[in-house]
Amino acid sequence: MKVLVVAGYCLHINSSANLCHISYIKGLLDCGHIVDLLTVSDKNLNIDEGIHIPHVRRIYKFDSSLYEQLGAKKSKQIKLDKSAEQQISKTTSKNEFKIKIKEYIRNIYGIYGTDIIWYLHAMHWKSNEHYDYVVSLSHPPVSHKLVEKLLKTKHLMAKKWIQIWEDPWYEDIFGLSHNDKVKNEEKRLLSLCDTIYYVSPLTLLYQKKSFINSSLKMKWQPLPSYYESDLSSQDYSDLCCGYFGDYNPHVRNLIPFYNVANKLNIKVNICGNSSLCLDSTESIKIYPRMGLKELKKYEDQSNVLVFLCNLKGGQIPGKIYQYAATNKLILFILDGTNEEKQELYNYFSQFGRFVFCYNNEESIENAIRELKEKSRQSSYITPLLEFTPSNIMKNILEGK
Repeated sequence: MKVLVVAGYCLHINSSANLCHISYIKGLLDCGHIVDLLTVSDKNLNIDEGIHIPHVRRIYKFDSSLYEQLGAKKSKQIKLDKSAEQQISKTTSKNEFKIKIKEYIRNIYGIYGTDIIWYLHAMHWKSNEHYDYVVSLSHPPVSHKLVEKLLKTKHLMAKKWIQIWEDPWYEDIFGLSHNDKVKNEEKRLLSLCDTIYYVSPLTLLYQKKSFINSSLKMKWQPLPSYYESDLSSQDYSDLCCGYFGDYNPHVRNLIPFYNVANKLNIKVNICGNSSLCLDSTESIKIYPRMGLKELKKYEDQSNVLVFLCNLKGGQIPGKIYQYAATNKLILFILDGTNEEKQELYNYFSQFGRFVFCYNNEESIENAIRELKEKSRQSSYITPLLEFTPSNIMKNILEGK
């Protein structure tokens, strides 16, 4: 079949959303489909050389706004040298202020922010191809708006339209879009397509309640894994934990794990941005967010991967699906409401792949003490095949 994928975010920028987008494309290709891609140009953007876009048939690129290009130039990765901790401490105190300023500027452009500039460029795209499916990916939601415009103007011809939302728009965990204009526009976009997919059973539940008129066409599928991991044998005589992701305290609470690791003197690498300033110790090393090539060094050092749930909202950080494709132990720290924790445990415990605990020091300490024992049980160190890109995209196209 012929599939057009629409992604309103430059795929060469290092973000968890982009890794998911690339995995969706890879899944379509692995299933034998012909894939074209309509996306954002990497012109003047701060791209990650470690990210590789799969070899699709055609790529159509349109420029982002000048604001995004200038912003990307200024936000280059912090180099990992001896002064890394000092650099982090200088910048993290300004993060919240910068976020507010950025949102203010973006809001001048309306609810879609500066992403609307890419939309205004890309709306002139036109094809005589007849596609079986068009798959629009958000973040950002402007991808869905573009597909609406292209179908309406007959610049795009497709039998079915699938919207994939890694995160909802109005109910996003960062609270940046909680206004009636966004909710009404999200409701309108959801009404237009044939099928809607979310990546968490909890998000699906909440979205069905919020948008009843579109609830019958809402489904969920796990995120496809991105990494094709090196499955070399792991030595568990000494534990080395890795937490790889951002940990802003209003989204995820990393402090209980940090305190336990410090108490037990466990080797830990923490790589990610946060407004919270944690101190490195003799055994715990704190680094900023980094590119995939740099990050691999710390991933390879770790035989335990730490996964931390969000404080609320039920959205599942995509790292868990990447981690499941490895042969390393996974410490799954549950958080959120009691209902959310139970729902997540019910789904992920069926695989016998994860070591679970709650996000408090006693529970985390008990789980860490179990890790060496779990390493001798094969299911806990066997990669899961359920989350491969081809499996996920097969399920989505079949409407499962």
